[in-house]
Amino acid sequence: MIGELTNHLWQSTIFAFVVALLNAALRENRAHVRYWLWFAASLKFFLPFSLLASVGSQLRWTPTESEITGPATRTVSLAIAHLAQPFPVFASATAIPQTDWALPIVVGVWVCGFVVIVLMRLWGWRRIRAAVRSSTPLTPRVHLQAGVRLRSSPDLLEPGVVGFWRSVLLVPAGLEECLTPPQLEAVLAHELCHVRRRDNLTAAFHMLVEAVFWFHPLVWWVGARLVEERERACDEYVLQALGQPLAYAEGILNVCKLYVESPLACVPGVTASNVSKRIEDIMNNRIGVGLNFSRRAALAFVAVVGLAAPIVVGMLTEPLQAQSVKRASDPSALVRTKETVLKYSLFKMREAIDKFHAEKNQYPGSLPQLVSEGYISQIPTDPFTNRFNSWKTVLAKSDPNNPSAPAGIRDVVSGSEVRALDGTLYSTW
Repeated sequence: MIGELTNHLWQSTIFAFVVALLNAALRENRAHVRYWLWFAASLKFFLPFSLLASVGSQLRWTPTESEITGPATRTVSLAIAHLAQPFPVFASATAIPQTDWALPIVVGVWVCGFVVIVLMRLWGWRRIRAAVRSSTPLTPRVHLQAGVRLRSSPDLLEPGVVGFWRSVLLVPAGLEECLTPPQLEAVLAHELCHVRRRDNLTAAFHMLVEAVFWFHPLVWWVGARLVEERERACDEYVLQALGQPLAYAEGILNVCKLYVESPLACVPGVTASNVSKRIEDIMNNRIGVGLNFSRRAALAFVAVVGLAAPIVVGMLTEPLQAQSVKRASDPSALVRTKETVLKYSLFKMREAIDKFHAEKNQYPGSLPQLVSEGYISQIPTDPFTNRFNSWKTVLAKSDPNNPSAPAGIRDVVSGSEVRALDGTLYSTW
């Protein structure tokens, strides 16, 4: 379970990194485009690639044995699978000590963090519900869209939107006397933009992500980017709809003078995010440009690849896993695999012996000498004895022209006396 969670966090981190690169490339475009990209990064934390990979594994593809075992297919499949899941499922054996108390402590720490985050959110929600109960209806000076009620509350810190579907636009008592009509219209237009965008709903979703994955710093960084782009998107809407940057900027500044910034993440307010940077952008009448066709096509391509890649991974790796299960259930298949490894190990050692003899005109005195002089990197393990020092060596005959020279090793065989599938002894291979 720990390995699967680690892989999921790895994939979500890579996904967020890709989103950050896309946002950097789209920094001159509309803020709402960047917002929805960041929201996709938030959504990824609740959408593991393993779920999409399981969909791909269910797609019918019955390759032949040669296609499965082909070097190209195996290399691509294993490379993709390793990139998607670099941490093995048994990572818990190395990441967490195998003791009776380790896992309960990890779970207990997570539960404590989860409960603290939830209690903080509930405390903020109770404050805003109390403000709604103490509020009174207010006749708006500007037109409000259908389904939105305007109320005045003496307990509110700043204007904000409450609710997901039947939204309530709360304003502090006396706000209308502190702002001019153009300023008030701009401030309320900002809040109504939050209603149209359903920002309360998406903010609540990301708060759930923060509560579940509170231990991952990237989750909080994505949350900050969501708030930043959310406010910039509403600012761009107000500038485009009203075209009064001075009145809008003065309205935000007057709200900041009278009230402090709202600490309630579930209530989008007009003074959220970096106020000084927003004021600068508003005064410069900065509105991002729309996406052209090429950028729309590029985003669509990235979205299709992001959804299709895990499905392709499932399609490619499922036949390999099925073949591995089939081989594991067939005892002779394991023996054949070991015989293949034995043949390869004998070939490499014999090749090193021949090369040693060709270069030095004598045979090596031992297998470790082949390692020390760089002819092989290490002595391989015999797959049938599971030892590296069980190999039997065959000595060469003494050189009659040089009786003092050591005989040396001219061949090496397996130390296992087990019979092979063809009936011969491995020690005769």
